[in-house]
Amino acid sequence: MVQQMGDVEPRPAVEASAIQCVLIVSGDLQLQQLLAATLTRTGYRVLTADTGRIALAQIVRQPVDLVVTEMVIRDMDGLTLIEKLRESTPGTRVIAMSGANNKRLLTVAEAIGARATLVKPFNRDALSAALARCQGEMPS
Repeated sequence: MVQQMGDVEPRPAVEASAIQCVLIVSGDLQLQQLLAATLTRTGYRVLTADTGRIALAQIVRQPVDLVVTEMVIRDMDGLTLIEKLRESTPGTRVIAMSGANNKRLLTVAEAIGARATLVKPFNRDALSAALARCQGEMPS
C-alpha cells in the first residue's frame, strides 16, 4: 500500500526522453487507483492493467514511456513482464514495486532492466525519487 501520496514533485519541462504516459500494472485495485490519481494530478497520462497479458496488449495499442509494475501479478510475474518489455519495447522504462518480503525480486528486477524500485509501503518522496531516476535526473 502507498502511504499518503499527496502530489509528487512537478515534472521537468518536456524533452525527448521525458515520461508522458505511464502504465501501472497491479492486481491491487486500491494501489492502482491511488497511483493513477497521483500521477494524473502530476500531469502524466495514465493507463492501468491488472495482469501482465493485459499490460502487454495495452502497450501494443498505446505505447508508454514508463511501466510501474508489481513483482507479483496474476498470469505472469513481474520479472517475466520486464523481460518481455525489454524484447518488445526496449526503450520503455520500468519501476518495479513489491513488499519488503520480496526485496530479492526487486534486486533481480534492477539487474534485468528496471530503472528504479519501490518497496511497499512507500511514500510520495520515494515515488518522486523513482520517477526522477527514470527521467535520468539522478543515478539509480
